[in-house]
Amino acid sequence: MDEYEEDETEADAEEPVADDGAGSGREPTEGYWIDLEKEALVSFFVPIFIPLLTEPIKASDLLSLPGVADIEVVAQPIGSNPSFIRADQLALLMPHLPDWPETPEMLDDEIAIGVAGAAYGDPYTTTLVDLSAIETAISYYSERGWDVIDVTLDPFNYDLNCESEDGSRRHVEVKGVATGKQLVLITADELAAATGDPLWELALVTRALSNPTVRIVGADEVMRAATPYVYRVAL
Repeated sequence: MDEYEEDETEADAEEPVADDGAGSGREPTEGYWIDLEKEALVSFFVPIFIPLLTEPIKASDLLSLPGVADIEVVAQPIGSNPSFIRADQLALLMPHLPDWPETPEMLDDEIAIGVAGAAYGDPYTTTLVDLSAIETAISYYSERGWDVIDVTLDPFNYDLNCESEDGSRRHVEVKGVATGKQLVLITADELAAATGDPLWELALVTRALSNPTVRIVGADEVMRAATPYVYRVAL
């Protein structure tokens, strides 16, 4: 994304906009995406880190190495992006490259699989979202006077066992998403608990990795909003 630039006209100079590199002139939205509608079309999102070499390596020098001509980006320099390289091909290049750079922390901002809410994302990010959601929900109930026990590792179809001073109890299922979209995945066992457990409720944590916000949803509302998503077929 290019830095703000001033036009020659006074009107344009008063309202600088960010450019996405394609001249769109659109204001940037939060996170990595300028156009959230296009983000929603992406199934998987992987942050990239491409450091530049201090001293460039000439293509003629690389082509003099045996086996390098078979590397995809060399054989098809105007082909698709990204290109790939096999482990044995990378081994040919390593003696001619500087030390491998350290990968920076890539989770300084929100990372999500699209804007549609929960989905089957990568295990690392999913774990971070889940842990943040549990921590946020515990704080939410504790600050409101509930005695909270984390039972996520116990064989229950909910995550938190909450009890108040007057003896009221709640069985809380916690769901977290990295975006602001209130859409989560509920398993068959969790849905059964929502149906048969009168103490069951859902604590939905949105923006779990950036600005966690909790919404408490009753079992009846969850049941009305639930739609089939995945089916198991035993053949």
